[in-house]
Amino acid sequence: MTRDASSTRSDLLRSARALFSSSPYSHVTTRAIAADAEVDAALIARYFGSKSELFREALLGDDLEPPFHLENAIYGRVEDIPSSLARYVYFSRDDGDPDPLLEFLHSVAEPDAKALLRPMIVDAIVSPLAARLRASGQARDQADRRARLAASIIIGTSITRTVLTLSPSEQEQDAIEADLARALHAALGITER
Repeated sequence: MTRDASSTRSDLLRSARALFSSSPYSHVTTRAIAADAEVDAALIARYFGSKSELFREALLGDDLEPPFHLENAIYGRVEDIPSSLARYVYFSRDDGDPDPLLEFLHSVAEPDAKALLRPMIVDAIVSPLAARLRASGQARDQADRRARLAASIIIGTSITRTVLTLSPSEQEQDAIEADLARALHAALGITER
């Protein structure tokens, strides 16, 4: 069976996601990924350059929605950011949807994987939030600290929602959103309206 480059690349990503989500980073070999995709291991270097780049793309690749795609939630009025984030983080995924970050969480303790995950979280959450806070007049160190705190709330909420498979009623959703927004208001140093 012959495959074109696009389908081979997609098969490698699919295999990498499956293996990285079920085993720690250090236990997944490029040979195992290639074998699962039924291709030669050399194709990983050709399409991704390295195992670490394949891991990064498996987590945040073009054909996957990144776990935290915050642009719409943070580019309104500054005072609306906590409520927008609360709504986005808690209610943006359906109950059955996988949480890509959670699937890769067991690799967080590994130095190689941690080195890859850290810049992704900084780029996806911390930096955009800190920039918005600085634009609203917060000092750089204060904005950076608050953005890191908010990131921990965002990630923790997402993981907890998935692990506990929380499915609140509509009435509970409003209360949860309000409580989470209050926590984010405090973390971000944004006065509630």
